[in-house]
Amino acid sequence: GTYKGQWASGWKHGLGVQKYPSGYVYEGEFRKNAATGEGKLAYKGNTWEGTFCNGVLDGACRITLANGVAFEGTVSNGLRCGEGILTIHGISGKYLFDNDVDMGGGG
Repeated sequence: GTYKGQWASGWKHGLGVQKYPSGYVYEGEFRKNAATGEGKLAYKGNTWEGTFCNGVLDGACRITLANGVAFEGTVSNGLRCGEGILTIHGISGKYLFDNDVDMGGGG
């Protein structure tokens, strides 16, 4: 992969763009070589935007998949949690999630 961006003491640190051999592209904040802070990960028409912690989405986010599914809400360690808005082919609704499991309508 390739990295273009800020460095500090030999680490990817600050704003940058990391292109991975798998085709994933992360653009955003890095801390000590890890995608940590606000950023966007993209792969084959899918995007994951929000707060990352050590390369994993963690916090407020928006996930948009190439197949028309979108989620806006909160994730914990990459898993949907709490209330979020799930959109499937243009139809949206509030849902509650616990450990990425749909717990039903969120009000």
